[in-house]
Amino acid sequence: MAPTEILATQQFESFIEYFKHLPINMALITGSGCRKFPSKVNPTGWTDISRNQLLKWVKNGEIAIVVGTHALIQKSVQFKHLAFAIIDEQHRFGVNQRKALVRRKDADKTQMSADTNTANELNNELLYKDLTYRIRTAVFKVANELGLGHKEIIYQKALAEEFASSRLAFSREKQIPIYYQKKKVGTYQPDFVVDDKIIVELKALPFTGSREKKQLWGYLKGSEFKLALLVNFSPEKVDIQRIIYQTARLSASHPRESACYPHLLSMTATPIPRTLALTIYGDLDLTVLDEQPPGRKPIITEPVAPKDRDATYEKIRKELQAGRQCYIITPRIDEPDPDKEFAVQARSAKAEAKRLQEKVFPEYVIGVMHSKLKDTEKERVMEEFKDGKIHILVSTSVVEVGVNVPNATVIIIEGAERFGLSQLHQLRGRVLRSSHQAYCYVFTESMGAKTVERLHALKTAKNGFELAEYDLKFRGAGELSGSQQWGVSDVAMEALQNLKMVEAARAEAKRLLEEDESLSRYPLLQQHLTSRKKEEIHFE
Repeated sequence: MAPTEILATQQFESFIEYFKHLPINMALITGSGCRKFPSKVNPTGWTDISRNQLLKWVKNGEIAIVVGTHALIQKSVQFKHLAFAIIDEQHRFGVNQRKALVRRKDADKTQMSADTNTANELNNELLYKDLTYRIRTAVFKVANELGLGHKEIIYQKALAEEFASSRLAFSREKQIPIYYQKKKVGTYQPDFVVDDKIIVELKALPFTGSREKKQLWGYLKGSEFKLALLVNFSPEKVDIQRIIYQTARLSASHPRESACYPHLLSMTATPIPRTLALTIYGDLDLTVLDEQPPGRKPIITEPVAPKDRDATYEKIRKELQAGRQCYIITPRIDEPDPDKEFAVQARSAKAEAKRLQEKVFPEYVIGVMHSKLKDTEKERVMEEFKDGKIHILVSTSVVEVGVNVPNATVIIIEGAERFGLSQLHQLRGRVLRSSHQAYCYVFTESMGAKTVERLHALKTAKNGFELAEYDLKFRGAGELSGSQQWGVSDVAMEALQNLKMVEAARAEAKRLLEEDESLSRYPLLQQHLTSRKKEEIHFE
């Protein structure tokens, strides 16, 4: 899901290049129309199709990859099995919009028949016995080869090698979701999961008692696994204990509702303050790409006061004379209505393009881009800008994302005080597309203390995460359970600042659920959880 049709179309074309060698169908859905690849007429190209036809194919599972704008989260869009959701330019969507895509229900929720389930259970029992025997054999072989008294990590490594040589399918440190009453309460990471059926937990303790066994039993109770082996390489002997939970949390005949939720990749150059704060919960892993492509030079960002405007134009002229191109961004499309008392007084794309053409850069071709243009006109303007036929593109923030013109090395942002830091950072990224030196001139009509502080942060920040941290510090983290992505924090979000308390609360909640999943021994807590609203918090 991408925030603009321009970006969604580019992503669609990119996915075609990535996966055109595979025998799969791909589609694009936006407010303007729908496309499908490959085309029956032209197997190497896409074709326009009706929205109703596309929705039918998506629901039936005939489309493997669907790229789109906000159109993807309309009620009419149903997936057969949505497994992976990618949200591009996360900061351009609201909490509820992102949640709508990730929590979307699948159209297909077929269940296995009872006869099939019974047969599978019998087969699983036989497999478990065989697997248990092979695992025990591998454990004792490792113990005989290494001896006793080593650290736990030594046995983990050796057992992994023995599993591999024995051709046992296994995963190391696999994340297992733990559920309580169909709601995910956390994850568990055992040492090994063998053949996706048996959990193997390793210890190197003097002995393992009821505490270790009870803890492992609690994990089984909240997961889809029925059997775990607790292996202890004590200094005196090797001890293997079977931990069984007869009724697994998830069986083939009773799939949990949460199982249909997709994996999520959320991407942005400037994370929302709320998202940055919520990474502490552990539901969201953070990956930072903090390196520029080879040959890229750091962008030069300069706030420009009104008196320095003409001097800046001359600097831009030198870049144009060297064959480069320029963006000029304005907050408005049209001039403000003089009859409206509270109309925003800011430069407009149409009037600024006319003024620049007549008084500042008469020798260059100037184009105009804004959201009110027809799609065909937008495409024409962008193609001419990419081809170098347009030297200066005057635009609104519609080019904030999804525009790639490597020859454009200069950007002017008019009325910078009217844009958020995330927008300013995204906009200046339009000219970081080549090995040429890039310049961002930030024009402002106000040089108040707050404006100066924000522009200084923009000038000194090396990446979007620094700006996001600035936003988190000065604008707040917003609401944990609401849709506010920044601003005054609610009580729950404020509590996140106390890391020790958060860790203690998570540990205590985990202990309570392991001991008494129904919380029957804690009636006040049970009453509170039962009476609170059912709305699920979106941790991203």
